[in-house]
Order: sequence, then C-alpha cells, then structure tokens
Amino acid sequence: MVGTAIIILVLAALAFKLILPTRKLLIPGRAVVFLVATLALDRPAGQRRAQGSLGRSRPIDITQLGGTERYVRWWDPRGECPNNCSFVSGDVAGAFWTIAPRPWHRRNGACWPMVRAGAGHGMAALRVMAGAHFLSDVIFAGVFTFLIIWLAHGLIYRWPRTRLSDAHIEQAIQRIAMPGYLALCSLFCKKKSGGGKSE
Repeated sequence: MVGTAIIILVLAALAFKLILPTRKLLIPGRAVVFLVATLALDRPAGQRRAQGSLGRSRPIDITQLGGTERYVRWWDPRGECPNNCSFVSGDVAGAFWTIAPRPWHRRNGACWPMVRAGAGHGMAALRVMAGAHFLSDVIFAGVFTFLIIWLAHGLIYRWPRTRLSDAHIEQAIQRIAMPGYLALCSLFCKKKSGGGKSE
C-alpha cells in the first residue's frame, strides 16, 4: 500500500512534467529514475513466469502441512506444482522496496527507513504464516530487493562514471515532451486566434 502510494506520486510528478515541460519537476529527477527503475526491476515479468515453471509447491499445498503435493527444496525444479507455485515473494519484495525512497529523503534520522524495513519483515511473516511462501522465498525477496536498490543507487547517485544529475534528467524529459507541448500550444493558439477573427 505504501509502495503504491509512493509510485503514484512519482508517476504523477512525471506526468505533470510531460504535460507542462517548462515547469520544474516536483520530485528530483534522479529520484524519479531511481524509483521507477528499482520498482520495474524488483518485480519483473519473469518472476510471474517462474511461478509456473519451477514446480515448487507452496507450503499450504505440501503433504506435511495438510496438502497433497510433495515438498522439494528451493533449488530443486522437480516439484509437482502446475501453476501459481512457490517462488520469490512479490508481495514481500514490494514491501521491502519502500526503503528505496531513502536516498532523496532529506531527514537525517534513521526512523523512517527502519519503519519501512519493518513493513517488509511484517509482510514476510504474514506470507509465511499464511502458508503462501517458504522462509527461503521471503529471504530471497528481501536480499534481491536490497541488491537491486543498492546497485541502482550506485549507478544513479554514487559511482562517478555512471551517476546522473537532476538537471540533465529534467532537460532530457523536457526535450522529449517539448515537441508535443509546442504542437498542442500552436493548435490551441490557432483556434483561439481564429475564433477571435470570426467575432
């Protein structure tokens, strides 16, 4: 829920900039790229395909917990699950992703990142207790999410050869949006001037 609210705000700021490219971005440009990229990489389409191809049954479906299917370890693809199988938890990955806004959060305190990490741990506990995921599924979700955020942060913010600047990103968005903006402006102005002449 928190992650959804964050990405809606980011996309709204991006849409505002695309509609009015001469206005300044409401959120720093690097933050827009960083958050959109990490979310896109955090829950890729390949994860959905893997849920049906690895064959590992969810905990609730194995015989040890009252189900009918055989338990296999996380590295064994020979399970009996036909679809919607156990894999790295997308819900847990999404909950842990909420730590991503930290790089552009201006407060110095560590309270909010700890709260967001707690949300990831809480979601992991809920998914395991519900029988939807094994412990390995939620651990991998947290580790993969952290690695994606760490790598993206390094590429965008830290490492000199690849880091971006807010100004360059804003200029790039403006260059992309400006032709459409000018076309709409010219069309609107022509209609307005044409209407004025007819009067």
